Amino acid sequence: MKAAGAKTVLSKIDRETLSFELEGLKELVTPKTKMICVCNPHNPYGRVLNQSELRAMVDLANDHDLWIMSDEIWSDIVYDGRKHIPTATITDAIDRTITLYGFSKTYAMAGLQLGYAVIKNKDLMKRFKETSPGYLYPVNNVSQAAGRAALMEAGEWASNFIVHLEKIRDYVYERLSESPNVEVHKPEGTYVIFPKIHGMTSVEATDYLLEEAKVAVVPGHGEPFSYFGPGGEGHIRIVYSTSMSIIEEAMDRIVKALTKL
Repeated sequence: MKAAGAKTVLSKIDRETLSFELEGLKELVTPKTKMICVCNPHNPYGRVLNQSELRAMVDLANDHDLWIMSDEIWSDIVYDGRKHIPTATITDAIDRTITLYGFSKTYAMAGLQLGYAVIKNKDLMKRFKETSPGYLYPVNNVSQAAGRAALMEAGEWASNFIVHLEKIRDYVYERLSESPNVEVHKPEGTYVIFPKIHGMTSVEATDYLLEEAKVAVVPGHGEPFSYFGPGGEGHIRIVYSTSMSIIEEAMDRIVKALTKL
């Protein structure tokens, strides 16, 4: 966005339901607004947007002739029988939607930088390619080989991976819910959880857990990690895509450290 000279305006979410505030989003739209960007499933809260939320967002985009950038890289990782709904499948959305997917989450291939965009609108695709040279094509041979193997041979592995992640999610949520000074929502998707640590800033909580528990987490806000906006202040992000034995050790250390506060 910055490279294109655009200004990013953050929209709030409801802290209780974690749904996006439609009226608040409407108030942010001005004659200069060009695009709505959404991450679904949501990173870092793990919310999976429902049909009515997506319908409202698409209606707003249509009313103001806005593009939609829908980051759906987590789309395969949803829990409790939920189904991910692609934004582009909502009526009247497909011609104005850029959908982003990748291999790093579903197939545990983070670092290979292999992803793709789905754009039905031919004119939009042409403009997309013209404005992002160098970003669309430099995929190394190793990543290409790994991506092909993932698509052709790793379907069963990915299904089992999601079953495993759901068990890990349940365990991490339970441990955090029982911890003092912690407020946490149960993720509906992704493999990250975003608890709020009361009485500490995000950076303070991150530094404390690294020093006291020897566990590295990502601060929800504060330099140099300001990805999640000021609403992430006081939160930390924990990635739980690992083995049960490792996550048990990590949570034992985290809970022990939090109990000392």
